[in-house]
Amino acid sequence: MIYEAERKNQNWLKLSTVLKCLTISALILVGVNYKIVMVTAVIVACVFIIFSDTQEIMEFLMYTAAFSVIFKLSPSGFTFYNIVIMTAIFKLAFIIKKFSISKQLFGLFILFSIFIILSGGRGAISELIKMLLYLILIYLFLQQKEPYALSRILISFSLGIILASLAGYFHKYIPGLDSFMRVGVFRFGDEHITRFGGLSTNPNFFTMPITIALSCLLGYIVTRKAGVTEYILFIILTVFGVSSVSMSFLISLVVMIIIGFIYVTRKNLKSMFISLFVILLIFFVVYIFSSNQFIQSYIMRLTTEDTSSASDLTTGRTDIWLSYFQLFLSNLKIPIFGRGLGSSVFGTATHNTYIDIIYYIGIFGGFLYLFILKCEFPKKEVPYRKTIINYLPLVMLSIRSMAISYLLDDNIYMFYILIYLMINTDFSEKKQKLLKISPDIY
Repeated sequence: MIYEAERKNQNWLKLSTVLKCLTISALILVGVNYKIVMVTAVIVACVFIIFSDTQEIMEFLMYTAAFSVIFKLSPSGFTFYNIVIMTAIFKLAFIIKKFSISKQLFGLFILFSIFIILSGGRGAISELIKMLLYLILIYLFLQQKEPYALSRILISFSLGIILASLAGYFHKYIPGLDSFMRVGVFRFGDEHITRFGGLSTNPNFFTMPITIALSCLLGYIVTRKAGVTEYILFIILTVFGVSSVSMSFLISLVVMIIIGFIYVTRKNLKSMFISLFVILLIFFVVYIFSSNQFIQSYIMRLTTEDTSSASDLTTGRTDIWLSYFQLFLSNLKIPIFGRGLGSSVFGTATHNTYIDIIYYIGIFGGFLYLFILKCEFPKKEVPYRKTIINYLPLVMLSIRSMAISYLLDDNIYMFYILIYLMINTDFSEKKQKLLKISPDIY
């Protein structure tokens, strides 16, 4: 059964949710230097989950995801974010009480688990458990009968990125945080240009959640559902994204802006001029707040880098991809069944999520993985016409995945949830409607 519910002034977070988010981020930032505080942060986060409803749990998880890279006792240690995820699973299972999983989906989980263990051995078990935890979490979230307020979830996700980015910017003033940081640097002859990466050790990984958040916010902006909050978040996130000096981020930003512009201008000339003015105004504000160093770095990358070959154009990525394809051709077992989820990289990371899938779990494992997602996000009939705006986050994830290894990153499952909610939100009417499937569809 399909049903719908209208949003009713749910565009901002509850004060209790804001306080929970600020508290846990403060504890994590202090905990990087004091282990007892970090352990306290884990306990407090789990308590927050236990005493929250489903909407608040999702908001809290979206916010905390940005801090997951430092939510640990050491830079190379286990992230406590997974413990919070497990607590959320138990809480959701308790809320639902009576829920059933289809034989097909259960069988897919079993088959996928057996395949991963057989192909990857013991080394794959930890990654497999993490994957299953997130897939179960997604399944339980979609079992809820009450619709989610996408705007609140999106604001939580964006605020988490922004506050984590601010923590990364002021990392020198936060004791113990330096040990988690790794500054990215570009070299142009004798010049060294620093790239901003927030709390992430890689500027490209840092900009992935920013890209997804921007694509969702743009959906609100171009459909005239955005308030001041959405515009402010869009500008701040764009400033941080530009600070990364990431070409893949810049390309995705330009593509989403073009898509949004085309969507708006297809109506009439008035809409075209208004949208053009808004775009120019946003980029002017971004330019004002962005460091000239980062703007100049983009100009240098665009004008001084050698682009005479595919390798130069992709900063060496095509050479890496070619080496992996040669590996696949030399051993056909790898592209079919993968090398194993716990395997080390072949020389260097693939810098391509699609090649990641083939390398680690093969075409067979990739098929099982995608089929599980299909079963968790079932196709349904809706009483409105979906547009490119509904699919914009999915388009951006598909584009960015071409130049980054993201299969094993925890954030990708948060992206799946946001993509699902965007696809099933009606942006065509004055009031947005979120459509969900009742559990008995299974």
